[in-house]
Amino acid sequence: MPDQHDRGYKALFSNPRFMEQLVTSFIHEDWVMQVDFSQASLVDKSYVTRQFKKLESDLIWKLPLKDSGAVYLYMLIEFQSTVDHWMSYRMLRYVLEFYGGLLKAKPKPQRLPAVFPLLVYNGDPRWTAPEQLAAMNNLVSALFLVDSSNVDEIQSRIRGIISGLMIFVPLRRYLPC
Repeated sequence: MPDQHDRGYKALFSNPRFMEQLVTSFIHEDWVMQVDFSQASLVDKSYVTRQFKKLESDLIWKLPLKDSGAVYLYMLIEFQSTVDHWMSYRMLRYVLEFYGGLLKAKPKPQRLPAVFPLLVYNGDPRWTAPEQLAAMNNLVSALFLVDSSNVDEIQSRIRGIISGLMIFVPLRRYLPC
């Protein structure tokens, strides 16, 4: 079941609109305003280490900047039941393998591109501020809100999400609320 959940999130965040909403809603850095999301592209995410071990990251997006250059969004989507205290090491390793692949393709670049590692975590403990997610009124925050809800909360949360999203979707008359 966790693998199915993992694949579902990967499929959603492979969509440029979901990725854009994730970045603009949750990353509060100056460079986000410079991203040309219309030119964003997914990057190969498989690596073979020096020990011939295959590593595969979840998603890597190349986000071109409007003035020039690019930022690579390294998105690791993790679904586990507990906190991994070695996650920062794991993320660093993936970023280093990414850089290694770039250096293999172009052995003497002027410089390496900026990489912004992003961890989407869906384990325990759960999101503790659902009102912040509800206030965002977009599909990504709605996904996280429903995913962090318990069985008793889901129906009321979904109704709230639908009414909040009706601002953007003129289908209110077709949905039973």
